[in-house]
Amino acid sequence: MITWAQACEEVGYTNRVRESRPKLIPVYYAYKNGTVKTFDSNDHAKLYSNTVESSYTEESQLAHDNFKDKIISLERQASEHWANALRKEHSELNDKVYNLCHAMAYECGHASGRDDIASYMEDLVILANAIIADTKSNI
Repeated sequence: MITWAQACEEVGYTNRVRESRPKLIPVYYAYKNGTVKTFDSNDHAKLYSNTVESSYTEESQLAHDNFKDKIISLERQASEHWANALRKEHSELNDKVYNLCHAMAYECGHASGRDDIASYMEDLVILANAIIADTKSNI
């Protein structure tokens, strides 16, 4: 059984990648007598005027947004990889039985994470296979 950590590692969704978030660089705009000046710190802007607003530099905001999109994509890839591996592991089940087992496993384990879903899935698949075998032997 593939763990969530393994699925993440295999697609490159690692702590190192998640922790490499680019820093948002603030810029402060101070307004006075119809003019605006930019400052690197809120304290410097306040020395010029009490009317100050802040934003982030366009470059840092763009880098941050691109990073966020990359992280979302990697998480989606890891999720799909994990789900495909789980389905492949239980390929003996038809889609209807698999989906029922997965729905029940999800309800039982999703609050604790994907590895708990997989653990519940193992138990439910054993039960499903036993019921299927018993049903076939009684026909």
